[in-house]
Amino acid sequence: PPQPARAQHTARLTQMPGGGEPALWFRCGACALDGARVSPDRRKGNLRVVVDAEDGFATVQWAPRAGDGADFSGVEEELMVFPGEARFEVAGNPASRVVVLKYGAGPKDKRVFWWLQERDSSGDAARLAAANAAIKARVEPFQSTAEGQDPPPQAAPQVPPAVPTPIP
Repeated sequence: PPQPARAQHTARLTQMPGGGEPALWFRCGACALDGARVSPDRRKGNLRVVVDAEDGFATVQWAPRAGDGADFSGVEEELMVFPGEARFEVAGNPASRVVVLKYGAGPKDKRVFWWLQERDSSGDAARLAAANAAIKARVEPFQSTAEGQDPPPQAAPQVPPAVPTPIP
């Protein structure tokens, strides 16, 4: 199947060939959460965000990577994200390069972890910003209240249709 374009060591918002759906992808490994400990899956992988142009929701997909390409034929994890519902953030120490897709701030809210595998870590902040733009993330990070619940969600910002633009 046709694959989205990718700039060396960066994430890029592009048009999916044939489908017209915007997609963002970068090298990223999966992580497993065991209690309070996050452990990396040692396999190489790719993380991709595909946006449904009609409905506005995004699908985050992770697939193991064989070689250097963007092969998503063996997707192992697929998550739906509605605008304003979730946010990509750095998990803990930025030097660890572990990121989390957070669906809320409560102790039982869904969190999915990955570790960035791009050789050049200087573009990590731009990758997360591009991923948040693609999923139309919450404007502000989730904040826990005294009851452990997240405050009411804010409206997602209005984002114009994606235009292929290189991310620095």
